[in-house]
Amino acid sequence: MKVFLGVGANLGDPMATILQAWKLVRALSKVSDLQSSHYYLTTPVSSIPQPDYINSVWSLSTDYSLCDLLKELQNVEKSLGKVIKHKDAPRTIDLDILLYGREEMTTEELQVPHPSWKERPFVLVPLSDLTEKVFLPRGKEIAISELLNGLSLNGVKKIHDRSIVWKQ
Repeated sequence: MKVFLGVGANLGDPMATILQAWKLVRALSKVSDLQSSHYYLTTPVSSIPQPDYINSVWSLSTDYSLCDLLKELQNVEKSLGKVIKHKDAPRTIDLDILLYGREEMTTEELQVPHPSWKERPFVLVPLSDLTEKVFLPRGKEIAISELLNGLSLNGVKKIHDRSIVWKQ
C-alpha cells in the first residue's frame, strides 16, 4: 500500500528528532521504499505561542494494515518522547497518516484521509516534492498544484534538502 505521512516537530532539537524518526520508520519490518520531501520551516497554525515547526512529508510502501501502521507510528512517536497533548500544542514529533492508498477510515483515533491535509501549505508544499497528484477514495484523483492555488505560502520556507535523511 502506498502511504503518505505528514511529519512535524517543534520542541527540543526538531531536526535531530525527525532524523531519528526516519531511522525508526525505515527499520519497521513491513515498510519499504521510504522517501522524504525537502524539509521546511513553518509557522505554527495555533493561537498558542510556540516555536516554528520543521515539516516534511514521507511516502512509503507497506504491508501493515492501516490500524497496525498507526500503532507502529505511535510507538515510534512514544519512543521519541511524544506525550499526548491537546490539539495545536507544540510537539516533540508528529507522524500523521495523510493518505493510505485509496482507503478511508473514520474512528475516534484516526481519520484517513487526514481531515485537513488539503488546506495546509505545510503539508501540500512538501507533498508536491514527492508527487504531482494523489489518488483519493472513490476513484478521485487530484493535482497538488490545484490545491496549492490560492493558498498563502507565507510561513513555509525550505531549510534542508531531502538528501539530509539519505545520508544517515
